[in-house]
Amino acid sequence: MRRIALTTLLSLMGGCSATQAADSKDAATTAATTTAESTATSTAKAATTPVTTDAATACNLLGTQQSRVACAANAVLATLTSTQLATANLKISDYTNRSKWNNLPVQMKPRAGIRLDALSTESKAAVADLMTIALSAEGHSVMNGILKSDDYLSTMQGGYGSSLYSLAIFGTPSETGDFEVMFGGHHMAYNLNFVGGEFYPVPQHLGAEPKEAFTFEGETYSPLTDLGDSTFAVYAALDATQRTAAYLSGQTFSDVVVNPDLDYGKGAGRGSKAAYPTGANRRG
Repeated sequence: MRRIALTTLLSLMGGCSATQAADSKDAATTAATTTAESTATSTAKAATTPVTTDAATACNLLGTQQSRVACAANAVLATLTSTQLATANLKISDYTNRSKWNNLPVQMKPRAGIRLDALSTESKAAVADLMTIALSAEGHSVMNGILKSDDYLSTMQGGYGSSLYSLAIFGTPSETGDFEVMFGGHHMAYNLNFVGGEFYPVPQHLGAEPKEAFTFEGETYSPLTDLGDSTFAVYAALDATQRTAAYLSGQTFSDVVVNPDLDYGKGAGRGSKAAYPTGANRRG
């Protein structure tokens, strides 16, 4: 069964000159137009999915994204038992568990936090509302499609299904303090960080299997299909010379610095805030 993962194309285009990049403009523009048209449809569908609890409705009325997400995260925590809280609400300094995001099935890579199949109906509704509030309409549509794709896989083999996805909340959610909402499972890793009043939704990994559209419980889903088609269109638009220039010889997936299961806060080569350039002439 084929699958698709959403990745960055900087390495692909980085070796192209301005002239070479222009040569692929028509195909890339066509792909982008197709993506935009389909995105409008998926966004409209997602926008019709409201929150389902009174607590989340109240959270949605707050003025900032951080205040809304913090409110919804606290609403989730309020539904948990003390035992569940010990598993789901972890310290913001727990870098070991904060690095436990992955794209692999959960039986191969257990996640931090608490699984959905361990939650009550009330808690599951609160988690669903939290992610609805945290993501854009388009983002929610993609997330829902990925969850449904895993439910689809579960009809063919064990070890899959949206009930196996996990939620972890690091720190104390508040309007001003630092905290993280981690939600994920097979082909999904959302790490929604609020630091210093800013929102950093990284690291993030999204993928889908099957690659093609599929029908599950009477609904048709195609998460990431348009983005995947755009990626392949850009690649197909490059001639042999351009592909040679774009290919990073000797580079492998093992060269990715920010992998899962790394202790991001420590170790040589991880960088720091002080390492970033500052001033009017900074480059990044």
